[in-house]
Amino acid sequence: NLILLGLIPNVLLHPVWFMLPVFTVDVLHRNVEVGGYLLATTGAGGLISALAIASLGFGINRGLVCLFSIMFAATTTILFAHSQWLFLAIIFIGAMSFGQANFRTSSSTLIQSLVPDQLRGRITSLHMYSQGFVFMSSLAVGWLVDLTTVVVALTVIGSAGLVLGLISYMILPRVRDAR
Repeated sequence: NLILLGLIPNVLLHPVWFMLPVFTVDVLHRNVEVGGYLLATTGAGGLISALAIASLGFGINRGLVCLFSIMFAATTTILFAHSQWLFLAIIFIGAMSFGQANFRTSSSTLIQSLVPDQLRGRITSLHMYSQGFVFMSSLAVGWLVDLTTVVVALTVIGSAGLVLGLISYMILPRVRDAR
């Protein structure tokens, strides 16, 4: 279940990063430098997530951390799509990458702790395999941007991520209860 759940942030939400140049020009009406700042902010969000987890841990329920991280990343994707001010865009893209990094770390930790030793390498490989699908979803999101606007495309993928996260919360009790 965790491997399938990883498709939401890794395949569905991650293409937001590749739409930053279009977003920067079409929504923020800024130049290429600003797109670089937004991309750097994604790294800062991931770093803050790593520092928070290293300092505070996951708490009691790592499964809920996974699920809430997906929903948080999806919600901040929607908010990012509608942010026309640079300051808000920086906050929301940083928060989105915080949620993605939080999911990746918590799901990897859960997989490592729940999988028997003799299967750990194979399962970890499957877990990383999902990241290979990002190029296909990025092409689809780019196509959606061409058909509509970058705001509509990011709102659609953020909304899809949020709906899938909520459905996962409801139908995956093993993940929800994973410690």
